[in-house]
Amino acid sequence: MTATIGIVLAAAAILTVVMMFRSPSLNRLTAQAASTGDVTALASAISEMEGTAREDAFNSATKQLWGGYHRAQACALITAMGDRLGDTKILQYWIKQALEVEPEEATQAFDEDFLLRIYRPAVAQQCGSFG
Repeated sequence: MTATIGIVLAAAAILTVVMMFRSPSLNRLTAQAASTGDVTALASAISEMEGTAREDAFNSATKQLWGGYHRAQACALITAMGDRLGDTKILQYWIKQALEVEPEEATQAFDEDFLLRIYRPAVAQQCGSFG
């Protein structure tokens, strides 16, 4: 019985290590987006996640970009994730944040169609950075 548990734990550890090296970490992709200005790989990785994991990853990446004063990249990520996250409170929060704090960046990133399709000011008013 103890040997079986040991084998299962070893297999789980090996699988965890393989998965870590197989897919780039969210932090690494966020740093890459900050340095290159290209959020494509980051948005793609977040898009592959499901449900609240997607929302949490989006919030984390956007918060890192925003806090690091990579506001153009944060706005680009918001735009890239708009259709995937739609009416979620966290997306609405970040659109509102960008429009209020960095209106020039937001105006460049969010066209009129994006704002009409995606932005819900009434939802955005209800939430803070935790959705």
